[in-house]
Amino acid sequence: MLYRGRLDGTGGFAVVETDNPMDLADGPTEFGFCAECEIYPVVEAAEVAQAFQQGADFRASIG
Repeated sequence: MLYRGRLDGTGGFAVVETDNPMDLADGPTEFGFCAECEIYPVVEAAEVAQAFQQGADFRASIG
């Protein structure tokens, strides 16, 4: 796990790798009442490009 802080001093990030996204649920469920928690799913650039291409192909097929 990597921790990174924001330069404006208002927060930080934890970079976590997991095979099970539910492993990340404990932070927001336990501390969501007093701290803002956001989870950003991240994948490799090639996977993003493939997903965008599939979306474009789908839109072209219905349009």
